Amino acid sequence: MANWYQGIARHILARTAFHAGNLPEAGQLLGHSLTILQDTGDQNYRMLVLADLGDTLTAQGRYAEARDQFQAALPVALDLQQPFQMLLLLAVIANWVLQTGHRDHGIELLIVVRQHPAGGYELRRRADQTLARFRAVVEPDVYAEAEERGHALDLDAAILLAQQVLTLGERTPDHPHAAPMLAPAALPERAALTGRGQLRNVGTLMPCNIYSR
Repeated sequence: MANWYQGIARHILARTAFHAGNLPEAGQLLGHSLTILQDTGDQNYRMLVLADLGDTLTAQGRYAEARDQFQAALPVALDLQQPFQMLLLLAVIANWVLQTGHRDHGIELLIVVRQHPAGGYELRRRADQTLARFRAVVEPDVYAEAEERGHALDLDAAILLAQQVLTLGERTPDHPHAAPMLAPAALPERAALTGRGQLRNVGTLMPCNIYSR
């Protein structure tokens, strides 16, 4: 139990480092937290730290390393089978996708995040904020087509799309079709969920992302 608290403490310190603008320190602290949590067997929080670490690396432009974290987090999320956790992970992956240039796929993922009943108000609001920023720069027909495809996806299909898109080559910022660089995705607190969207304890909330602004 002491190790678990040490892992959580490093995660909190990572939040402080990020808000101070020290992304390398935030990444280092998240790495330490991940190592500790691997020893405790807490797969739930391990998935969240993997997602946050991927988001930190995305903010630094270290896209290949960020992708590795997301690819490690996806199987954990699938094992947990907690829809809200999956949606949180999809949101940070969508941020990576949008920043690495595959804007249509990122839009599809965010549409799933905002329309799924397990997402909740705050997660939908964050997804809407990111979508609004890209609606201003993506061609209207491209956005409309991606939005329509997103509405047709369920959560399982979105997870499969995320797995597939992570295998695509990144489009770097100097690519003529690259997406504009954004701040890291900001995610809300999470509720403990079990099964397919069944709420276990809405009163127990824990910060799940270090980038709320």
